[in-house]
Amino acid sequence: MKDSLLTIALFLGMAYLLFKIGRTIYLTRTTHADDEDLEDYWNGHLEAENPAGYKQLREHLGTCETCRDRLSEIIAEGKTRYREEGPIMTRRKF
Repeated sequence: MKDSLLTIALFLGMAYLLFKIGRTIYLTRTTHADDEDLEDYWNGHLEAENPAGYKQLREHLGTCETCRDRLSEIIAEGKTRYREEGPIMTRRKF
């Protein structure tokens, strides 16, 4: 009886972990950031207001060329409002 409860608990724990990993991968690859979030990211506002959201968007930008290109377009169009010290990052050219 004890072994079967332990096995069930282990199975549920592994299932939950796989669910969380799968959900993160799915959300990272299928949703794109909106322009306001990209602008807030560039200006540093997102990091100050929502550190978890900043981290998630930073990771997303590392894998999503569409969002990186849109961020470049927003910057080129001059739609960003820089803070006094300027933007928090620059995009590397490859």
